[in-house]
Amino acid sequence: LADHRPRHSGEETWCGLVQLSGLQLSDNRRDGLAEGAFASLASLESLSRASNRLAYACKACWRPLRSLYSLDLSGNQIGLIQSENFSPLWNLRKLFLSKNRAFRVSEHAFVGLHSLDTLKLDGNSLTKLPAMALKSLRFSLKSLDLGRNPLYRISTDDLANLPRLTDIRLVNMQRLRFVARGAVQ
Repeated sequence: LADHRPRHSGEETWCGLVQLSGLQLSDNRRDGLAEGAFASLASLESLSRASNRLAYACKACWRPLRSLYSLDLSGNQIGLIQSENFSPLWNLRKLFLSKNRAFRVSEHAFVGLHSLDTLKLDGNSLTKLPAMALKSLRFSLKSLDLGRNPLYRISTDDLANLPRLTDIRLVNMQRLRFVARGAVQ
């Protein structure tokens, strides 16, 4: 259903598709998520709502998606990544929040995401590394993309609590002037 303008995509749209494992709802210019929209999709493993007009991620929308391991919300208009927005997605391994308008990440934004190993925050408006938010991912995060953000500083403490991190992407960061010794090892 990519590049389409569905007039309605409520709960009844997916009723009966209980075995659906992947759903692409990209490029639909939709600006919201109905609370019960995914209620019958407990088997869904991959969901893309990329390149829509979402301004926020609704915590209640994710509750039925207990099997979800990949969520792509890239290319939307999310400005604030709020506390525990994704906490119902305890099975989530990959979260793509690239190319949004995120200027701040709440320190509790990723609480409950104990399996998350890939986080893409590139192409946002982050001026400060969300170090406190990343601490809740200390036992799982392996790949972090912060490229194309106006970050100006990364200190030793910012990444110190991520012992499993094997891949960090800091490309095209014109404002980055200071990376403390030992911050990236």
